[in-house]
Amino acid sequence: TLERLYDSASFTFSATNGATAGHSDFDDKPIYKDLKICNVVNREVVAYEGEAGFKRDGSNGDVMLEIPKFWYKVTDDGTNRIYEISDTALDGFSIAPRHAPCDDYPNGLDKIYVGVYEASAGFKSISGQAPLVNLTRADFRAEFANCGAGYCQADWATQFELMILFIVETASLDSQSIAGQGDTAAPAVIHTGGSDSVTGLTGSSNISSISVAVKWRGIENLWGNVWEWRDGINFNSASSYVCLNPSEFADDTSTNYTTLSYSKTTSDGYISAIGIDSNTPWAQISTAVSGSSSTYLCDNYYHGSGWAVACVGGCLGDGSDAGLFSLDSSYGSSYHCIYIGSRLLVLPKS
Repeated sequence: TLERLYDSASFTFSATNGATAGHSDFDDKPIYKDLKICNVVNREVVAYEGEAGFKRDGSNGDVMLEIPKFWYKVTDDGTNRIYEISDTALDGFSIAPRHAPCDDYPNGLDKIYVGVYEASAGFKSISGQAPLVNLTRADFRAEFANCGAGYCQADWATQFELMILFIVETASLDSQSIAGQGDTAAPAVIHTGGSDSVTGLTGSSNISSISVAVKWRGIENLWGNVWEWRDGINFNSASSYVCLNPSEFADDTSTNYTTLSYSKTTSDGYISAIGIDSNTPWAQISTAVSGSSSTYLCDNYYHGSGWAVACVGGCLGDGSDAGLFSLDSSYGSSYHCIYIGSRLLVLPKS
């Protein structure tokens, strides 16, 4: 059960459902008001949505969501876990992990750019394309890097930023009931851009439908349609390792990675608890699976023994197992299939 606290105690949120427009009291608030859809070329914004020249078809660059630097704090007293965010530095708060200084970006990053769409041919983020699938995580990593400096695969630090922004705005852990089931039972993978006509930034043409695209803050299909690889995190049975330096992302290793202080669960099921490492609070991985599709985190988790990589969100056959918090840690680094894709992340010059 989530409860709004502090400055947002009275805020409300609803997603667009078909012709019924959604509403978010966060739209004009710090951080959220600066989440902007834009075109990016060579790591720089060339047009924001609403400006002349903005295109979703790739003719003016990749379609990305600009996320400004923000600070966060996660507090856990054993009974309650409190998530706080701020647009300024406060005592006890840390810079959001993908914006934080690291060896590759010693000055940190004021902004990052997350693909609005699943990656398609050319490893682009554009509308109207078939999601690119059937490549290993390492394949995607190499091909994104070939697009130029600062181009990489969305990683676990980025995933946490999306998660905490979603949690604070919606006051919910059930992404499917809040914003839409997503494409979780369609006969085939759908092309990107299925949510382009949906009014507002969050919602679906039919929240209860199991065969249409869904979006949150303009980012389409963070759950459903195809699983997505997430880089910068490795697993070895119950152990988890994370890294912030794209130049050091690699599979089947803990070298140059930080080892989390807790063990993740070695059972499959609906997530009922996630761990927290006080030194790396942004890496919160499943530690118990006694939940359901409507309780706790409401999403499913899969485990495998030995070295494994991470994919998130669920795909078109996963039904209620899918969601923003769904995590599959069962696949080895050589695995690929027609239901796993990826998402572009662009990191500007620091």
